[in-house]
Amino acid sequence: MSTQPDDSETMAPTAIIKPELSAVKAQGAVMHPAAYAPRRRRKPGENRQRLLEAGIHEFAGAGFRGAATTTIAQLAGVSQPHLYASYGTKLELFQACLDVVLKRIIDEHAAAPGDQVNGRDSCEAGGEASLENAQFMLQAIAASQEAALSDEVRQALETLRNVIGDVAWDRVVLTGARALLAGTQPN
Repeated sequence: MSTQPDDSETMAPTAIIKPELSAVKAQGAVMHPAAYAPRRRRKPGENRQRLLEAGIHEFAGAGFRGAATTTIAQLAGVSQPHLYASYGTKLELFQACLDVVLKRIIDEHAAAPGDQVNGRDSCEAGGEASLENAQFMLQAIAASQEAALSDEVRQALETLRNVIGDVAWDRVVLTGARALLAGTQPN
């Protein structure tokens, strides 16, 4: 019995995968770069944060029903099983994203007393992230009609409205509606 490891034990993981990728690419399939590119080891909690950011982006554009967990996992650069290990269900991920967006909107409005930043409403003045938050909130309003989401989402939306006030609430909803109607997709 040899004490030397066989070639598969000494080869880098990408060296093992590359021949398989060539065959897949030859068949015309497009693979996400994260599926085959070597990557640095991520810090603890970084994948969860990446999943939240990807989830916010996907839910903002497609809504709860339209968002695909495979797309969210790809955007985050993680596997779909990792998504489900981090957040047991799509519903749990949506609720975690909602918590993040609520905090961001509250923080934006706390930083901009009177709901104005240089004469513009803070959702518009905050740039792309604020626009995405407003789109997410509009999608959350739509998702509040889902039986599994209704109570928690409605309670969260009502809390946000109470914290930021009716005028700021209306601006968040209007900004989200305008962005969705214009077809504006966050990058």
